[in-house]
Amino acid sequence: MRSPALARSPGPLAKVASRYDTHLQILDVSATACQTLNGEPFIRFGRDVTANKALCAAGYSLEADANAHRVSLKAMMDIFMDTRISLALHTGWQEPLKDGTCRVSWPDLRAIVNEFRGQYGGRLIVQDNGLAPGDQNDVKPGETAATASNLWSWFTHAGQPYGFQCKGDLTLQAMGKTVADAAQAAIALKGAFLEHQQFGTDAALAKQWDAALRAHAAP
Repeated sequence: MRSPALARSPGPLAKVASRYDTHLQILDVSATACQTLNGEPFIRFGRDVTANKALCAAGYSLEADANAHRVSLKAMMDIFMDTRISLALHTGWQEPLKDGTCRVSWPDLRAIVNEFRGQYGGRLIVQDNGLAPGDQNDVKPGETAATASNLWSWFTHAGQPYGFQCKGDLTLQAMGKTVADAAQAAIALKGAFLEHQQFGTDAALAKQWDAALRAHAAP
């Protein structure tokens, strides 16, 4: 992977920053320069054999992927001085292989996000975009950000700022769950925010969830 176009020509984004970086209603800007399928840049093409082979034929490697993340994130940090940058994580870093398969590594993702946290501290917001009720049960007591055995345990041991986007309503329904269950999972994981398309019709209850999540936010 070549260095992201963002680093080679940051002009358009710099113009956005010059206009909106101090705007109080803009809380963060997503780091998506390294994305493929969606705004979650550690997801590649999964089981898509043709796409995996094509990426490798074009020169993909995990080392080049990591470098692209480093270059693009630094470019954004250099442009936005007052607005935090958010980075979507995943349960594992998808690495396309030459035979068309995909290796998924949580330790590799853990290592690079710990590197970024060490470099940028609280300026970097991290989140997961697929929280499901029950994920909070994977938290392992006694672990640290360096030893966390899974994404959910890493969140609780790595510290703020972080939050979640939960599964969609249809997925929650198929699980026999609702957004209320997802909200409780986010609160149990000590997230500072939860993204979803709707939070039901009970405004008082939604306000309680919001207060519980905000209480986890770093000062």
